[in-house]
Amino acid sequence: MLLASRNELVRPGELRSINVPIISELECQTFYEHIGYTEICTFDRFERKGGSFGDSGGPLAVNGRLADLHSRKKRLINKTPNGNRSVTIQQVPYIVKILRDGKHSCGGSILSPNNILTAAHCVHDRAKVYSVVSGSHFRNRGVHHEIKITIVHPYYQFHLNGNDLAILVISPPIDVVTSPNRKINLYNGPLPPNALSGIFSGWGCNRIFLGIELYPNQLRSTTLPIINKSKCQSYFPKPLDIVYSTDICTFDKAGKKGLCHGDSGGPLVFNNQLIGVSSWGSKTLDHKYPDVFINVAHPVYRKWIIANIQHVF
Repeated sequence: MLLASRNELVRPGELRSINVPIISELECQTFYEHIGYTEICTFDRFERKGGSFGDSGGPLAVNGRLADLHSRKKRLINKTPNGNRSVTIQQVPYIVKILRDGKHSCGGSILSPNNILTAAHCVHDRAKVYSVVSGSHFRNRGVHHEIKITIVHPYYQFHLNGNDLAILVISPPIDVVTSPNRKINLYNGPLPPNALSGIFSGWGCNRIFLGIELYPNQLRSTTLPIINKSKCQSYFPKPLDIVYSTDICTFDKAGKKGLCHGDSGGPLVFNNQLIGVSSWGSKTLDHKYPDVFINVAHPVYRKWIIANIQHVF
C-alpha cells in the first residue's frame, strides 16, 4: 500500500495491513469491464483504503484463510464521483457514441433508426473519420454504424458556439425493436417554469489523476440543475462566450456535478424527452462554470431538425 503525500506516492518503511470491503461482481463491473466469476473485488466507498502499486501478488485473507491474490496492477477508481452513477443502455436507450478515428469523442441521440442528433463541433473536422456505435453501455463495445451523410446546421460557426447541431445519417440503421436502443422524441414547446433539472448521460471524463483526465468504462448519468440565461451569461465574458436565447444552461452551485471532455453532443432530457444537446462550457472537473446546451425544443431548431429528417428518408 502506498501513502499519499502532496499528490506524490510514498512507500511505507514497514509492512502494512488493512481490512478491505468485498463487493459484488456486478458492482465491480461498473468500474472494470472484464470481470469474471473467478475474481474477487474489494472497494472502500469512503475512498481511504485499497491496494496500490507494489501490492500485486499479495494475499487477500478471509477468516484467516487465503482467498485471493492481488493479481492486477492498481487501477484508478473515481475519487470524486461528482454526483453521477453508472447506468445501463436499457436505462438510457436513446444514447450512442460518436467515434473520431476509432476513439470515443462525443455522444449522440437516436431520433430514428437512421438519424443521430449531435453537436456540429463533434463532426466538423473533415480530416477525421467519424462513426457511430450503438447498443452497449460499455465504452468499448457495441454495434458500429457508418456515417453516410452529415447535415450540419447551415448557420453553424465553430468559434461562436451558436447553431451547434448536426444530423448524422447512418448505415446500417439501428434496430430500435429488438436491440436495447430506442429513439427519443424532441420536447415540444417552451420549457416550463418548474423545470428545475434535466438528466444528462455520457461517457465523458469523470475523474482526474496527476492532471490526467480519465474516462469510465460504463455509461454514466446525472441530474443537473437548470439555471436561467442571464445568470448563466454572468459566468462568461462577453463577447467571447455568448449565451443565446436558444440555449439552455445547467449549473451545480456545489461544484460536484457537470460535464467534461467526451460529453459534447450528448443528450439533456426532461420528462423523457430530448430538450438539449451538449455544446460548450468549462468541460473540466472543477465545474466552476455552467454547461451550455442547444435547446432543440426551440421552434427554430425543432423545425430544422424535423425538416432535415424528413428529407433523408
